Amino acid sequence: MNIDFIADDCWLEGQLTGIRLLERELSEAFRAPQSHRREGLQQRVAQLNSWLNQVDHALAIRARSNQK
Repeated sequence: MNIDFIADDCWLEGQLTGIRLLERELSEAFRAPQSHRREGLQQRVAQLNSWLNQVDHALAIRARSNQK
């Protein structure tokens, strides 16, 4: 087994775990009655989007390498 793929798998698992935790945090915050946290929520959504873009990019690279 290629050590690079193992490292990539670990990185992806870590990113996906972080995304799920952030998703849960955001869902709870959006359900809160007060929306004075809007700026903080927008920052967290931007962070989530950044993580998703990184994971998407890593998966695309992996898919291309598997096609070769």
